[in-house]
Amino acid sequence: MIPPPDRRRRTRVANPGDDRDVVASTLIPQPLPRWVGYGAGPSAGGGARDAAFAAGAALLSLDQIVRTQAPWLGVLRARLALKATSVAARLLRLKADAAALRDAEHLTRSGDDPGPAGRLHRLLRQFASRPTRHAGEVLPMLEAELRGAPVAAELVSLLEADLALAQKLGWTTPLLLHAGIVLEPALRPGPEGRRPRADRPDWSAVCDQVLLFAVSACHAEAVTLARRAAALAVAARRLRTRDQGRGLALVLADDAIAPWRMVGRAGLGSDRAARRFCETLASQGVLKRLTDRPTFRLYGL
Repeated sequence: MIPPPDRRRRTRVANPGDDRDVVASTLIPQPLPRWVGYGAGPSAGGGARDAAFAAGAALLSLDQIVRTQAPWLGVLRARLALKATSVAARLLRLKADAAALRDAEHLTRSGDDPGPAGRLHRLLRQFASRPTRHAGEVLPMLEAELRGAPVAAELVSLLEADLALAQKLGWTTPLLLHAGIVLEPALRPGPEGRRPRADRPDWSAVCDQVLLFAVSACHAEAVTLARRAAALAVAARRLRTRDQGRGLALVLADDAIAPWRMVGRAGLGSDRAARRFCETLASQGVLKRLTDRPTFRLYGL
């Protein structure tokens, strides 16, 4: 007789009226083995087959994480989009770091222009949140936004690579893997130190190494977020805040959130309750204050 499944180990998402934690109790992904990592591949003295093999192994581990549909994957997708925008801003010579991009996204009123970097961030967030079958609709909008920029073709090519990978693996939503790592020094081997470019013919010679680096970095971030989400869920469960399950779900859905955005039928009951929820968890070290401002604070995993 086949025993019933252990329901305690399942990843579960709370419904709007569920005040229990929304994170699985024990399922935490493990780091990649040492033989799969940034140093594998041609730049470490190995061959192209070594890089391709290591990239495949890393991708298999990441694929298993993505298929769990863990609630904190929303944070992962949004942070990959933020990282990709920060790199793109540097390539476009725009003065916008991660803090400025967060402010433009979360503190700009609806209908206001967040600026060139803010608009780019919104497009990449759209790409990272749409179903894979519709994510490609963002690419023409990105081309229009970057019209005339010398790196426009490169950025579009990087997103096309992410979209093709998501389609190949059957992911419901793509991950922004490539654009956030193209400026990494480890990807500039040789005396000239040229960075790899997806819009050039020599891309095929280094694409496996770039994929290995991108997937390994994403996997490491996923392991960190899973552990933080588990600690946050334990702390949130101890609070006496009403509807803490809803508040936790909102925190795990995005890179950052302002307390006033947590108020409403899908979140906490009042602005005061939302601020108290965030501040209490931040004081316990399980939620980050992403700004130093005394007002208009942003919080995140």
